[in-house]
Amino acid sequence: MKKFAFIFSALLLLASCSKGYKVTVTFPDESTNGETAFLTNYDTGDTLLSATVENQACTFEGAANKGFFARLLVGGSRYGFIVEPGEVKLNIAEGTAISPLNDKMTAWSKKMQEIADDTTITEAESDARYAEGLKKFYEENKDNAIGPWAFSNYLMYKDFTEADIDALLKSAPAEYAQLKRVEKAKKAAHQITVTAVGKKFTDFEVPVGDGTMQKLSDHVGKGKVVVVDFWAS
Repeated sequence: MKKFAFIFSALLLLASCSKGYKVTVTFPDESTNGETAFLTNYDTGDTLLSATVENQACTFEGAANKGFFARLLVGGSRYGFIVEPGEVKLNIAEGTAISPLNDKMTAWSKKMQEIADDTTITEAESDARYAEGLKKFYEENKDNAIGPWAFSNYLMYKDFTEADIDALLKSAPAEYAQLKRVEKAKKAAHQITVTAVGKKFTDFEVPVGDGTMQKLSDHVGKGKVVVVDFWAS
């Protein structure tokens, strides 16, 4: 498992009412002064807010009806985080984010780092333990902003079929099925299924030198072995 060090912050808002949040970001030096910092949605990649860094700091304020895992993009760097009602303090120099859900994320990530640092187990065992850690973390946080992040990342660490993912979604909150990263995982699982050994090839066509188009089916299925070489200059 790759070692990771990331900053978390979170926005968790009650569905029944809109609560405000304030994220204060502080930077280690003046190098980012004048830069535009972007608050983005981790799942969709959409930019939600932007702010100019002044005096080694910037602030984001807003409201939402639901929590989301986010990313801060600034000066070519990015930092993962969730936002929750109230104040979140994100210190880039110290690599800390302070708020109730951030504290929970920090404690969990430390446990996962211990697994990554354990030299007595194989990389495969490390990956398996991290995947189980994600699953448990998701199950414990289904109804807050941590859940969607843990769930979508869990799907990345296991070789799930489309049926496997659908089965997991049955016990998950309904909105999980709409997550872009879950949709991406299902598409990847579908491609693995249709390209598995023994499955019929997926036909495609490409232009050739004389300007005409040729299909794979023009050559495959004629009683001979066909070798397809994919390359790029």
